[in-house]
Amino acid sequence: MKGIYKIIILLLISLTLLSAGATAYTIDGDTSDWGLNLATDAWSLPATWVPTKTSVDWIVEDNIDGATYPGHTDWSGYSATGVHIKGVGPSYAPYSEPKTSGWIPPTGGEHYDIEALYFDDDRRNAYFLIITSMPDGTTGIIRGDLALDVDGNPATGDKGFEYGVKLTGADKGKVYENPDWIGSTGSGRVPYDGPVSMKSGTGTYVGDAELATASLGVIDNGRGNYVIEMAILKGLIGAPAQGPSSGGMHTSLTCANDIITLGEFVWDFPYEIPEFATTAIPAFIAIGGYLALRRRREE
Repeated sequence: MKGIYKIIILLLISLTLLSAGATAYTIDGDTSDWGLNLATDAWSLPATWVPTKTSVDWIVEDNIDGATYPGHTDWSGYSATGVHIKGVGPSYAPYSEPKTSGWIPPTGGEHYDIEALYFDDDRRNAYFLIITSMPDGTTGIIRGDLALDVDGNPATGDKGFEYGVKLTGADKGKVYENPDWIGSTGSGRVPYDGPVSMKSGTGTYVGDAELATASLGVIDNGRGNYVIEMAILKGLIGAPAQGPSSGGMHTSLTCANDIITLGEFVWDFPYEIPEFATTAIPAFIAIGGYLALRRRREE
């Protein structure tokens, strides 16, 4: 009987670990569980932006890319340069930020800068961390939505992105499948036909991301900086297979003054259906209770 109890205990522990996954991010706007200390470390140093977790895929585009556009000052007088690198875990390489419709980003100054995008996953969830200078709750020019190309097929989804997550407004955190995407047009905006915001009333609502926003408490070039952190159940976004992704993820501002795209990343874990652990654990508990009752009767 003791051997049976040990087996049951080990199975329960294993199922609990599988249920929790290996990554275990707390969605609260705190970057420390990504292995980052952005609130305290110097942003001018590449090491500040490098996560300690080996499974994180990431890209950093802080301020103007001074290596690619040396001496550039935009129409607003903004000329600050910053770290531009891209990597996986602690390994990284320099990154050259492309222009948007001929404009050097972030055009218009610090207020329009999207500094970084981080991605990780476990058996259940996809995790995202966005660092931006655009605060929550603005009007006119606001944060764009998170666009996800999960299947890597440019023919599926509007503009090639078949899933989207709302990052602003009353629908913040809602996940949609096959929405229509609005680009950036109009006076005073960088013309851009890529995915910026989901068109209201389009797509199929499939569920909610766990989402948190917070201030970093950091002032960079006279502006505050903010965190958007979220977890999305993989089943809501097509249950992507384990392995390298040929798709990508992308977010912007409604003016397209800055855009950030992570086009190469890896799904480190296969998707585990949550119901398995939630039904199996009670079953093993019931078996354990039955065996314990049987033992008492035999005694």
